[in-house]
Amino acid sequence: MKRLALSSLLAALLVFAWSSVSWMLLGWHEAGMRHFTDETAVASVLTANAPQPGLYLLPSDHTQAKPEATFEQAAERMRAGPFLYGAVRTSPRDWNMPALMAKSFATQLAAAFLLTAMLGAVRFESYGGRVAACAIAGLFAGVVGHVPQTTWWEFPWSSTLVNIADLTISWMLGGLVIAHFTSPVRSHSSSWVR
Repeated sequence: MKRLALSSLLAALLVFAWSSVSWMLLGWHEAGMRHFTDETAVASVLTANAPQPGLYLLPSDHTQAKPEATFEQAAERMRAGPFLYGAVRTSPRDWNMPALMAKSFATQLAAAFLLTAMLGAVRFESYGGRVAACAIAGLFAGVVGHVPQTTWWEFPWSSTLVNIADLTISWMLGGLVIAHFTSPVRSHSSSWVR
């Protein structure tokens, strides 16, 4: 169990360090990001029309906001635009960067724990194979986590591809640590979880 905890912690630290570089120094997460020409006007419209924080869809889903609308009417509104899918908050919030980073690290720690546990349960004979399995897990997370955002909510492919690449690199790097701690089980009576 100590090896599981140590592997998870060290892998999460490495992934967290990469994420910091990826988001704060590389600038590639700006891909596909656009800015409103008049943020003050948009903020006023949001404040006046978004009564509570949450996800908003424009045009609104016909079954929720306008039950009398037909599917074809809703589809036509989606085709015609404007279209928006996003999280909206109009009231103040304490923007505490250390607390947000702590939550991010906790997420990476949980993911490292799960990936370490998974690799400890299967037999990859080579170190490279175990690292590749972690990278593939990152790629899998990127595809299932980000491609649907592009498919359904029109997130730009440039942003989606960066996010997929970022997760793949993150967990390849984390895999360098995890693979070290998840050497193949030698017999049925021994386990890497000690």
